[in-house]
Amino acid sequence: MAGIPRPTTVSTKQQRIAELAKQAPSLSFTTLAHHIDVQWLHEAYQRTRRDGATGVDGQTAADYAVNLEANLQSLLDRAKSGTYRAPPVRRVHIPKESGKETRPIGIPTFEDKVLQRAVVMVLGPLYEQDFQDCSYGQVLEAVRQRLKECRLELHPEKTKIVYCQDTDRKGQHEHITFDFLGYTFRPRRAKNRWGKFFV
Repeated sequence: MAGIPRPTTVSTKQQRIAELAKQAPSLSFTTLAHHIDVQWLHEAYQRTRRDGATGVDGQTAADYAVNLEANLQSLLDRAKSGTYRAPPVRRVHIPKESGKETRPIGIPTFEDKVLQRAVVMVLGPLYEQDFQDCSYGQVLEAVRQRLKECRLELHPEKTKIVYCQDTDRKGQHEHITFDFLGYTFRPRRAKNRWGKFFV
């Protein structure tokens, strides 16, 4: 029927975030949390790997799904009110290929994985706009392609690119804008809920 608004989907919201980020590349986005609602968390739940190891609480994805709507609503309420605290990460030692040494990995709880995925779903469209038009598009795939040209490949479970300049860190950072594999990373200033700026 004409005149009845259709519900906004997660992908529509992500597209709108991407459009705003592209239109205003130096704008600080301080109000993205309102995009995360129960529908958003449900989509994040769908995108979260369900066969992974359990965190410190021992809760599996199947356990979480038993009361899915109540669990997602509780997670949303805690995240929005600022009372959510990420549980400790379970440390596991995985044997290295040599068999003589191990490497530690951290395994978050399933609920924490869902919230992390929801945050990535908000921030991904925002920061993807910061890459140059000449890039390959999706960040991870682009890095994978660049490394392939060098006859290298990324480990599928260890690939993360993180850069954060925090004003609490000691020492000065000489370069705020930097290049990595042909991408130019530029700062976006943002303010946390306590009014403190970070880059």
